[in-house]
Amino acid sequence: MEQLALALARSTAEQRQAVEAEAPVVCVLAGAGSGKTRVVTLRTAHRVATGTAPAAHTLVCTFTRAAAAELRHRLAALGTPVAAPLTAGVPPGDGVRIGTIHQLALSLVTRHAADSRHRPPVLVADRAAVVAAAAGEVGADPALLDAEISWAKARRYGPDAYEALADLAARLPGATRGTLAAGYRAYQAGLARRRALDLDDLLVVATSLLQDDPGFADAVRWRYRHVAVDEYQDVNPAQAALIDAIRDPAGDLTVVGDPNQAIYGWNGADPSIFERVADPAHGALVVRLDVNHRSTPEVVGAASAALGPDLRGTPASARPAGEPVTVRAFDDGWEEAEHVATLVAGWAESGRSWRDLAVLARTNDLLGPVAGAFRRAGIPFSRGRDGSDTSTLTTFHGAKGLEWGAVAVIGIEDGLVPLARGGQVADRGEERRLLYVALSRATDVLHCSWAARRSISGGHPTARRPSPWLAPVAARSGTPTEVTGRRSALDRIAGLRDALGGTARIEGS
Repeated sequence: MEQLALALARSTAEQRQAVEAEAPVVCVLAGAGSGKTRVVTLRTAHRVATGTAPAAHTLVCTFTRAAAAELRHRLAALGTPVAAPLTAGVPPGDGVRIGTIHQLALSLVTRHAADSRHRPPVLVADRAAVVAAAAGEVGADPALLDAEISWAKARRYGPDAYEALADLAARLPGATRGTLAAGYRAYQAGLARRRALDLDDLLVVATSLLQDDPGFADAVRWRYRHVAVDEYQDVNPAQAALIDAIRDPAGDLTVVGDPNQAIYGWNGADPSIFERVADPAHGALVVRLDVNHRSTPEVVGAASAALGPDLRGTPASARPAGEPVTVRAFDDGWEEAEHVATLVAGWAESGRSWRDLAVLARTNDLLGPVAGAFRRAGIPFSRGRDGSDTSTLTTFHGAKGLEWGAVAVIGIEDGLVPLARGGQVADRGEERRLLYVALSRATDVLHCSWAARRSISGGHPTARRPSPWLAPVAARSGTPTEVTGRRSALDRIAGLRDALGGTARIEGS
């Protein structure tokens, strides 16, 4: 209780409002760096401590196992009873239940099977193999088929409905849709032969069990009377349907998220679900957390400028002024990569740890030249998450939920931001939010760049233009773009090796 009281005393007025709200539906619009995880943790701990939501009847859903583990750790540190993970295979105990929505679905399906004395579900061990076999039957690209199956199941579409609904969503060329519908049928047939479910099926099956078995539904709703869902802007219709089926009308619901960071529509997420829940006309109490406690005013301003008229809320920084955001243009992608290596080495030389430095790009392909420049310079790096003492190279999507002290965002060019593939441009609103996510990962230092020529996927270099969303960032930062002069790459690399002492460890190669 003492730790909880101290944490509440250190919270802002807006955070305390979210923590202490008593409405049956509470929607927390939590901007980047506003303390979203802190609010989820403190609200849960406060309600348990005051008896308004007993721990054994409280459920908190997240999107990743890492996020669930972080919440368990934080709640335990506040003295809140925490149950064993939903799928640990042991009695959960009387604590707060925390897990991903898929873990919740699996626990429900498994429990129903045990109560009914049926065999528990079998999860497909290697979905990729089943997808590959189905793709081979119809002549489809396995990666594309896998993505479309996930999109369809997230929206609760079966194979027979896929083609027409993908047509309405303008997903792909018409002929491709037909091939993928056939591949989807072949995939489902492959699962049936194995008597298996995939993770996406779990959501639909769990929801159906709650809808079709009133006794089971009553028991589940009695257990989970107080439900909270983090990152609610990223829920898809299948996940929302499961939460709705669990929720007891006499219970309460807390949803937390940031509409500015809704970036998974390509995978079936539907931000309009959040908007419906957050509608005060439907009885929701809406609490806005617009103050960013993580990033400098310069970083917050640049990220907000990138969103332009699509910005929701009025983000502001609680920190003092920091370094100006820089925006640079380069002759080509190789020169850009060399410059980023110089930049990162300089950040490290100024005293920042490697793990506090990151380079972000819209696609993995753009990170190849940077990785090469880092290897030549002896800069330690990891591709993706969780490097122990290395800088990070990852995509905009891979950076979601993470932060670094200094960040370089590269390749901010038309055709990449927003992304265009196969003659089609991805959803512009979502692409713009994705740039916002990338820029807002920096806490102190932000560098943005584009190249006048670039080779994509090993092809011939082609002329590029800056992203239409880069100009507002440059104008806000006061550092308009200009193409740099080229100097010897060998001179740069030699200088980097001297700065690093030539002994840096390399990872991710």
